[in-house]
Amino acid sequence: MALAFHRVLNQSDYVQTHSQPEILLREHTFRELAAYVARNFETLDLHDAVPGTPSKRLRMVFTFDDGWWDNYEVVLPIAWAHKIPLTIFICPQTLGRTAPFWPERVVALLRALTPNIRTSEIKREIEQLKREAPQDREQKLARLAQETTRRGVPFELASIDRTISWQEITEMDRAGVKFGSHTHSHEILTCV
Repeated sequence: MALAFHRVLNQSDYVQTHSQPEILLREHTFRELAAYVARNFETLDLHDAVPGTPSKRLRMVFTFDDGWWDNYEVVLPIAWAHKIPLTIFICPQTLGRTAPFWPERVVALLRALTPNIRTSEIKREIEQLKREAPQDREQKLARLAQETTRRGVPFELASIDRTISWQEITEMDRAGVKFGSHTHSHEILTCV
């Protein structure tokens, strides 16, 4: 069984992020899950997960998408404390950047323009933008940014919404973390 995650944040970072709730997990929840899985399952590296291989316990694989900084700062120490191998799928073009993915920028812009906006409205806007061509999506984001300027609304991307650097990848690789590709730039392949 493969468990696919994106981000694991402490409570303070959890309330500051512009990432969508469905890709977030709180640190204490991940810590409890890691301990439970380590006690009750056989954890293995994704590269060693061969279907049909006999095992006395259900096998479990942990993967993370996108290469967020918290995979390095939060996830790695917890996983290694429980001897859980990790595979992280990265997008090389987005590494070492703040808000490299457009959904976080959309959330930040919409929250700046409408501070009490409901999560369901943000989700609806993101789902609409997923169906648009990348250049049309970027034009919409540019118009939203212009609107914040026109209104004099302060707009700031959350510094915690950043990806790992090549240096951190090198350190994680030395610690045994495996890496794979999650496309070059995280584009929605049906729209390119």
